[in-house]
Amino acid sequence: MRVGIMTPPLCLCQIGSQRQGHKNPHQALTTLTEEVNEGLGRKYGVQYEEAQLAVRLVDFLVAKSGCDSVRPAAARAALEREASWAAVRQRLLWKWGDMWGNETVARVGRGIFERIAAEGEAPASEDPSACVGQQTAVALCSEPGWGAKSGPVRKS
Repeated sequence: MRVGIMTPPLCLCQIGSQRQGHKNPHQALTTLTEEVNEGLGRKYGVQYEEAQLAVRLVDFLVAKSGCDSVRPAAARAALEREASWAAVRQRLLWKWGDMWGNETVARVGRGIFERIAAEGEAPASEDPSACVGQQTAVALCSEPGWGAKSGPVRKS
């Protein structure tokens, strides 16, 4: 499945125990209680907003620092050094913290960097924002002329 900016972030795997014992997702969805369904609706809303934020964070970093700032080596380097991550985090908070909340911006930003740093080893994630952020970096930086400074971001 190809993930895009408009891909709904709710994964069928997120219905968790509701799917156990069912052969397909449709059967599992028919057993959802009203309470579980309402919880999924709230979770979907939050994840959709965070996916939107992820796109904005990556777009902001690419616009301000170029594609090199969202390449796997740069993401690993930022995560390995507390001072480097603090600088990236502060930059994101300065721009987006008031609008989205500091905790949300920091968590979504870190998730994106962790996924980018993992390159092809990133497992399927229940965190749509990290996946959408990584895919946004690929979309913005894989084609020459789209902010790329030194070659494409690898797809995972």
